[in-house]
Amino acid sequence: MSVIKGLSGSTYHSLDSQINVIISSLMSLSTYFTDLFFSEDSSRLVIASNAYALRRRTQTQRGTENSSFQVNSFNFPFMNLGLSSGGIELDNGRLPNTRRLTTSGIYDETLQKKVRLTPININFESTYFSQNEKDIQFVMDRLLWEQSAETILTPSLEIDGNSFSNYGSLRYSTIGYNTEYSEQDWLEKNKIRTVSIAGQLTTYLVRLNPDGVSNKEAFCIPKTLILSYSDKLGINLDSYEDTELAVIERIMENLVWE
Repeated sequence: MSVIKGLSGSTYHSLDSQINVIISSLMSLSTYFTDLFFSEDSSRLVIASNAYALRRRTQTQRGTENSSFQVNSFNFPFMNLGLSSGGIELDNGRLPNTRRLTTSGIYDETLQKKVRLTPININFESTYFSQNEKDIQFVMDRLLWEQSAETILTPSLEIDGNSFSNYGSLRYSTIGYNTEYSEQDWLEKNKIRTVSIAGQLTTYLVRLNPDGVSNKEAFCIPKTLILSYSDKLGINLDSYEDTELAVIERIMENLVWE
């Protein structure tokens, strides 16, 4: 399976293997939240920023990008997940970041070659929406337990046809629960209750070649992961290549712009 060559529309820089490392990490984070809150219905997590969460939920429920904003189309509960204003940045403390890891790398037994690693932080924002107070209490209980201990994720990649599990350490920076609502709030917000969530996924950028130039055919997102996301996003195209491109395009655009 080849890596994504580029998104539709105008793209100045061609996308190589490194973008798949980022996308795999974001997919792993999304799967973590759906398993935590919506194990029986992963469609209740929408890829969108906090600012566009309600609009994106309406669109996905009604099956069109031009759906009008209506509260009765939300089908509570649901949550959004998007990149926060911090975006993606170099990690300067949580994971080992020695010169040897970045320049020389470490030997991986499965790949039978050296892998070079550079730690990064993926900063995310999310909001859980419900009209049921019991849902809110359930989510707070789960989040507080998760916040009390380190959560380890394993973003999946294929490198030269071999499975490779990257390392991801999840940390919550904010879990916000507002219990105070005036009568006007209830009227305007239609009794919508929320839990705001913000945090970081600290993981590694991965390279193979000692000169820093990645083999463009080396890093792939596993086919099983792409297909599971195509089902979740309602993408059903004739070829796998078109499906793969559409999934990546949807994730990247919605995380950043909506």
